[in-house]
Amino acid sequence: MTDETSNAYQFRKILRVPAEGICVWYPSQHGLVGDCGYMKQGHFLFNVFDPPAELPPLPRPLSDDQLRSSELPNNGLAWRAVSSMDCSLEASTPTDPLICCLQLSFRLAGNKGAAAFLVPGGAQRRVDTYFEADRFVEYLGNHYNLIVSKWPYHDLSSLMILQSVTRSRGWCRGLARATGRQISGSLAINLAGIPTFEIGLHHSAAVAHPWLVQAGPHVPAPAPGTTLPPDATPENTIVVTPVYIRRTQRLINAASRLINAPVRSPTSITATDLPISTAKQPMHLGAAVRT
Repeated sequence: MTDETSNAYQFRKILRVPAEGICVWYPSQHGLVGDCGYMKQGHFLFNVFDPPAELPPLPRPLSDDQLRSSELPNNGLAWRAVSSMDCSLEASTPTDPLICCLQLSFRLAGNKGAAAFLVPGGAQRRVDTYFEADRFVEYLGNHYNLIVSKWPYHDLSSLMILQSVTRSRGWCRGLARATGRQISGSLAINLAGIPTFEIGLHHSAAVAHPWLVQAGPHVPAPAPGTTLPPDATPENTIVVTPVYIRRTQRLINAASRLINAPVRSPTSITATDLPISTAKQPMHLGAAVRT
């Protein structure tokens, strides 16, 4: 299950619209267009253009109409957003019998707020985009069972393929969160028309978390009298746009294969059928690995 209280989840949720993708909580050098893996587990398993032997590859893109790499100027770009949610609940229980009157009323109000930002460093950022997303959806639908049999994970709905990747030679990100609540109410009891007991209640609390700010990558300082080469600072993946396959589509694809498949003896795929050496190094998109 998704931990909706984690910093990584809140960071992705708040910035998804302004960044037009999923902002990476732990940027790294990993993550390419066509990488297939689990979002919430935090790493990719293989690339669909160069998969393990048991999985068919997709044809590599040969033109800009299929895969385009663009260098875009940053010009002070900063993805930032603020989210807030307010809720309130009121209730009362008036009664009016001849002997006893009980009146209870209360109000509960709460609010949550968060702010986040992500700033790409350097003069420009690189955006790689694959324009035939339907091929990725079809690939997941046709080979879903084979993939999860080798690399099982408790939240299979997070299986995805990266369609777009934004990389930058530097980044700075931050997140701040706050919660508050207020409770007020009253209780009154009357016996035979005579007030005998009355109490009021008021309580408020607020919790503010400090800003979580981090910048990178961390590059060693050059030796005195020298300068770093242009490629000394590696590019880091900071935003990704994944392609998922919905459960209903998986069921439709499975039924279609059963209808059209020839009659043959059943076969099974075990966890040892795919080489584990094809797995890539972790790329932390969420908090499942780190927290």
